Amino acid sequence: MGGVFSKKKESNVTELQRNILQLKLGRDQCKRRIKAYNNQLDQHKQMAKELLKNGRKDRALLMLKRKKFVETQMARVDGQLDKLEQVIADVEHAQMNNMVLSSLEKGRDALTEINNAYPVELAQKILEDSEEAAEYQQEITEMLTGQLNDVDMEDVEKEFDELVLMELPDAPETEFEEVKEKAGIKKKVAEKRTAVALEA
Repeated sequence: MGGVFSKKKESNVTELQRNILQLKLGRDQCKRRIKAYNNQLDQHKQMAKELLKNGRKDRALLMLKRKKFVETQMARVDGQLDKLEQVIADVEHAQMNNMVLSSLEKGRDALTEINNAYPVELAQKILEDSEEAAEYQQEITEMLTGQLNDVDMEDVEKEFDELVLMELPDAPETEFEEVKEKAGIKKKVAEKRTAVALEA
């Protein structure tokens, strides 16, 4: 029963995360210390003014010396704060670079895997097969829908002209009537061709 309560939780925090936390704690402590120094500076200055008013020059001078000492300490802590903030910024920048490089590496690996799945030769074969299948399908569609190519269309027009000539009445007896009839026939043939072309 004691074993249940004595188990320690395993931490998911890495050593790097602990170090970053330590840096940030140090930074926060420096900020608190600077704030305390600012309060001390104000107090020492105020006390020096009061002591000077009361005629205690030696004590006022001592307060100003303490104020100067606090200013020196504050400058030192402020320098440490600057260094800590610079290190934190550098670490965060390095983490970002590491994340970007890791992402680029994963992207490269994924792209390589995809490219290996479909080599260039296979892609070319797929494209060629697709083109052949499309051409074959087009031929079947043309056969089923009855679309005619240029050669077939010429044959149809020739046969149509022959039919029109067969339906023409016998030649007239006079030349004038013959010329008039030919003009009418040509006109009818042209009209029928136009009508057939429009229907197609």
